[in-house]
Amino acid sequence: MTKAKKDFPEIEYINWRSGGGLGKQIMATAVLKALRSQKPKAVIHAMTSYPEAFTNLEFIDRTYMLNVVPHFYEDHKDYAVLEAEPYTDIDYRKGNLHLIESWCKMLGIQAPSSLSGIIELSDEEKAVAKQIKLQWKVDRPLVAFQPFGGTSYYSPQEAQNPVRPQHYRELKKEAAQAIVNHLTELGFAVVHIGLPTEPDLQNCYKLSDKEPMNPRYIFALLAECEFGIFIDSFAQHAWAALGKRDAIVLWGGTDPKTLGYTTNKNLSQQDLCTSIHCNRPNTFMFDFGGNGQPWRCVVGGKCMKYDPTTVIRKFLEVNAVDKLESFEKNLKKNNKDKE
Repeated sequence: MTKAKKDFPEIEYINWRSGGGLGKQIMATAVLKALRSQKPKAVIHAMTSYPEAFTNLEFIDRTYMLNVVPHFYEDHKDYAVLEAEPYTDIDYRKGNLHLIESWCKMLGIQAPSSLSGIIELSDEEKAVAKQIKLQWKVDRPLVAFQPFGGTSYYSPQEAQNPVRPQHYRELKKEAAQAIVNHLTELGFAVVHIGLPTEPDLQNCYKLSDKEPMNPRYIFALLAECEFGIFIDSFAQHAWAALGKRDAIVLWGGTDPKTLGYTTNKNLSQQDLCTSIHCNRPNTFMFDFGGNGQPWRCVVGGKCMKYDPTTVIRKFLEVNAVDKLESFEKNLKKNNKDKE
């Protein structure tokens, strides 16, 4: 737990600003709630790269897109600006503090005891999710599965850019498909949480074939799912922010101590890489090589080369231990058939 600065100024009008991905903005809601606890009478206007993360939160007075806003200056010239970049904090980078704790420390806010964001769904959003499930005719336990990530909802075409800067946190398509196949054979239904521009998986429900689904409806669908298997991307943050537990989260280049949640089951492959959870490339720290290109892993991101059967075993141990024995028998049978 980090200590708050004692000289936090008496500010009555606050303009909060935060940029970055959807998962980061979900975490930001925990910082804003902590700010509200410390400043119960303040007027708090938040500017964010993802206003969808801040919807329906009673501790924020108004939310703006972090973009050009007409007449914003005239309306906010007397507001104090609160802005910090937690990815640059040394305690975060060394793995000493969770990102939420680092963010609070940098702003002089007492960190909350619960290190997860907050998502509040409206009745309309819940109704939309239930209607989607009815249209899908889901008749089995539903598993939310996010094997790919790191691409903005606002620029989905970047998912097809092979040289975009990103952490090593995605699964290979073949491994993702094998996980889906195992789950369906075990009697589960799977919804692929992702963008329509990401690799296409078979034998599962899709959010959309053309345009990205509104994140608010994705949150509501996650609330309707019984189980989750995720990489380190927005879905694992949303799962925790919804108060759900026991998702299987597959970690590689990023660190569960600084970006994850103890309420989930976090898997890492420590034996595959001596510098696992390196959090590289850290573009906020100008993590570029001599050629001006973002840092690239010299061992090809081995930390994310998960064996699908290992993932399924862990999923069953946590969520459906009664199916584990039959799964092992089928594996042995399939291996014999291949000999």
